Amino acid sequence: MPKLSAGADQWWDVSVSPLLGANNRVEHVVTVARDISERRANEQRLAQLVDEQERNSTRTTY
Repeated sequence: MPKLSAGADQWWDVSVSPLLGANNRVEHVVTVARDISERRANEQRLAQLVDEQERNSTRTTY
């Protein structure tokens, strides 16, 4: 994964799940965190491109 520039936002996908014991009480917690900053940046760029394409297509005359 490419390094983020200084001060760049970081986006995380975090999942937290309890692990219950025999008495149905929480005995452990499993936490998984994934850095999705690159995916988020790609989604934002795609949205910009779609917006630009839509604006350009409304200017086109046939």
